[in-house]
Amino acid sequence: MISLRDRPSRRSIAGPSLGQGVGATAWAAARAVLLVALLLAPAGCLTSDQVQTSIWPPKDFHLDVRSSSVSPLGVVTDLQRFTVFADGFAAYREAEAPPPGQDQSWPPLFGTVAAWRMRPESTRILARMLAGTGLADQPEEQGELQEGETRSLAVQVTWFEDSRLVVVRGRAYGPVYRLIHVLNAFLPEGKEFWLPEIQGDPEPRRLARVPAPARSLADARELQAELLRRRPDDPELWLEEFALAQAQGDRAGAVKAYDELAARAARLRRDTLMLRSAEAVLAELRELLAAPDGAPASRPR
Repeated sequence: MISLRDRPSRRSIAGPSLGQGVGATAWAAARAVLLVALLLAPAGCLTSDQVQTSIWPPKDFHLDVRSSSVSPLGVVTDLQRFTVFADGFAAYREAEAPPPGQDQSWPPLFGTVAAWRMRPESTRILARMLAGTGLADQPEEQGELQEGETRSLAVQVTWFEDSRLVVVRGRAYGPVYRLIHVLNAFLPEGKEFWLPEIQGDPEPRRLARVPAPARSLADARELQAELLRRRPDDPELWLEEFALAQAQGDRAGAVKAYDELAARAARLRRDTLMLRSAEAVLAELRELLAAPDGAPASRPR
């Protein structure tokens, strides 16, 4: 097995998505080269040399977008997650639907995934467009959940040795809609983030040949390992690793994920905790670990 750490050439073209054709020759080959998304080059696009001398994207650039639902008890269940790193590595993931008879699934099981690498020009344009939305000046808490609405969106951007987390719940107004349209321009075709009554014109797609997300727990676990290699201190990633290990029946992996999360529980984001404490999150994970073998890593809320 070839590790996801292997780097593709910038001249590479896109291959099949993570999870496509599990066990097939195409997927085996795809492990050797990370997937590449090609920018639909606009007129006057900067050359590679120009990109290298630009401050965009900053070396510490990291984008993390989470679309979630919020239960009446304040439990947050992630539905989508989109991540981009300064080197152009990008990942889009979707959580599994709740089992029959349950209205939510927790912790989130991201079993449908796609990963690719953007060209430097694409990453540069994404970072600059995010800055152009006024993200740095937007309130950290926006919107409100009205009756019957459960959708929440959290956008965290790290750049220039600073990090900003903006959480939008339910209906919001103003610049946040522009932010959502910019994000959607860099997602796989047919995928989008949304909030109730979103307004404004969609942003034209900025990428081509982005792989379609495909369901595969094995591929999701491999992608998770790459994300953890890049951000080993991210407690939310360890929470997701816990769910994947549980789903695969890997108790040792789930215990390791729990231990890693417990060591970083104080860093759980406010949009993850909502009305719960970090200790309450850990207590629920301990209950899942104590459940009989084969019990699902989710339960009714």
